[in-house]
Amino acid sequence: MWYGCVQYFVYRDVGSPGPPSRPVTRQYVRLRTNIYNMASEKLIWSAFSQSVDPDSVDTILRELIDAVIKQLMADGFIGK
Repeated sequence: MWYGCVQYFVYRDVGSPGPPSRPVTRQYVRLRTNIYNMASEKLIWSAFSQSVDPDSVDTILRELIDAVIKQLMADGFIGK
């Protein structure tokens, strides 16, 4: 048996891309997924992704979750 942990982070970064200096604000969305073996509590699968400046946080989260589910299916952790 296994269990999973999914975390997502939304954060903003303000920086300057170089001359001419002007502040630029970027928004990042990160999704981290870890799957552990229940008996040993050891990590057996992990995925980490990041998107920069998504138009919609909800849309990018749905897309990232779909990608993780497809990969979990391909790796045999969940059925089709």
